[in-house]
Amino acid sequence: MAKGIINRKATEVSVSLSETYQNLPKAKINDDRIKIAEILGWQIDNEPLEVEEIVIPEKFDEVYSKYNELQKSMGFDLEKHKGDKCKRYCYKVKNYKGKEDVVINMLIYQNKLIGGDISSRELGGFMKPLMSENS
Repeated sequence: MAKGIINRKATEVSVSLSETYQNLPKAKINDDRIKIAEILGWQIDNEPLEVEEIVIPEKFDEVYSKYNELQKSMGFDLEKHKGDKCKRYCYKVKNYKGKEDVVINMLIYQNKLIGGDISSRELGGFMKPLMSENS
């Protein structure tokens, strides 16, 4: 019985996180992306470190498949965007506890956040979902 309660709670948390991501504002201009980061619990630099146009591959290799699993954990699915051109905006995160070289990557397609991650740029770093543990 307790296992059912735990699974239900995990599902409720997953659904509420997914709703948070899906209800974010449009990401048309830089100020919009800054606001999205703030909603997710992050303080970021005012200007991106990198802006890159990328094409979501038609066929996912192992790396892209694993990355998409991370996206699915947040309610996104890059499979819906195979072959689409999008932009990746990378900003320095200023409030990640205990780490300095951390960035937020936002994948934007038609002015909408379709995925992303929080990553450490250190050797042996990490990649996590967008939502801050502090949110």
